[in-house]
Amino acid sequence: MKRKTGLTLETEPSRRRSGVFAIVAAVLMAFALLTADATAASKEYVLHALGGEGDASFPTSALVADAAGNLYGEGGGGAHGFGAIFKLTRTSGGWKESVIYSFPGGKSGAAPMGGLVWDAVGNLYGTTVAGGTPLVCHKAGCGTVFELSPSSDGEWKETVLYRFGSCKTDGCLPYGGAIFDASGSLYGTTKGGAGSGGQGTVFKLTPTSGGWTEELLYSFTNNGVGGFPASGLVFDKTGNLYGAATAGYGTIFELTPNSGGWQGKLLYGFPGGSDGRAPNGPLIFDGAGNIYGTTQEGGPQNYGTTFELSPHDGTWSETVLYDFCSISNCQDGGEPIAGLVFDAGGDLYGTTYYGGGESYCAGRGCGAVFKLELSGGKWTESVLHSFTAGNDGQNPMAAVIVEGGKLYGTTLYGGVHNDGVVFQVKP
Repeated sequence: MKRKTGLTLETEPSRRRSGVFAIVAAVLMAFALLTADATAASKEYVLHALGGEGDASFPTSALVADAAGNLYGEGGGGAHGFGAIFKLTRTSGGWKESVIYSFPGGKSGAAPMGGLVWDAVGNLYGTTVAGGTPLVCHKAGCGTVFELSPSSDGEWKETVLYRFGSCKTDGCLPYGGAIFDASGSLYGTTKGGAGSGGQGTVFKLTPTSGGWTEELLYSFTNNGVGGFPASGLVFDKTGNLYGAATAGYGTIFELTPNSGGWQGKLLYGFPGGSDGRAPNGPLIFDGAGNIYGTTQEGGPQNYGTTFELSPHDGTWSETVLYDFCSISNCQDGGEPIAGLVFDAGGDLYGTTYYGGGESYCAGRGCGAVFKLELSGGKWTESVLHSFTAGNDGQNPMAAVIVEGGKLYGTTLYGGVHNDGVVFQVKP
């Protein structure tokens, strides 16, 4: 397989779709959509094919589940073409999909990305990468942080918690979603701003009696820690924040609170060779404090890696767990854009955007769902499903989640409408 340019998160127009969500189509690049049917028996089951009139489309982030096991996700499309939040409800006969909120664009936000998160009382929170305050630092707006609250009549109401409005002071383009701390404050990253030479920010939103107050915790400005964070953050057990940045070959960074604010520290800088480069997905911790993630590129075949970072007396060392495209025709997958997830037994699961061994998708493969299992001190990879660009989906860009011993996820393309699917895989 020949090497191709890696997928990037920029905003140059390409594949046109209605409304501002064309930005997301541009962000994700345009690929020729081929039509094929799944040919082999598979462990995958399509819960819903996205697209069609008023439905969500092109999902880019991981699903979340509620206490009843219903699934929620986000994508483009919707009633106004500016993006939508959808729900899949368990029924006696399978799953029923509904759009619970369609973004109207403008100040209400557009193009939700980065994933959703629950609060303690059942409200959903997330970010949009467009809309909010328009024509300041980005032609379609700098993005928002939003809350969706269910009402007694079954409708969901949006409240915009914050509109990013200046690349000079608060950043813009919050691709990575948001996370909560124990006190109910939200934390996230922006890929744009702030300040002269700004390469992104880390922000905090604190609830107050009058709404939410934004605080800029950290600004990436060519300071050796990295720049342009495109994924979200994760807390360790003591309240430090960790994330991945994409400037150069990519870095893993730590932010530590102290009396003077938040101090940034470089944990690991990818040199761009066999250990990987371009860490686009979010990070996770194991119980011992080790960090796990993926790189979209690098490795011996330049099709990405999974890695572990381990702390040693104040320093961190990297171990590559698996190199993708290690077998012929990339049957094991290639270019993992999303992060990883553990199951209860300590196995890791993830997705790759390309590979999988099929000849579809311009000969690159349409992506795969994979498992990494540790045995005898070595991680072994197995492919649970290879996508075919048919009704089973194509090019998974988001991580899977583990619910009830099964994996649930989305693909960016494929399905009946070529607008992506929501799928289930049984390991």
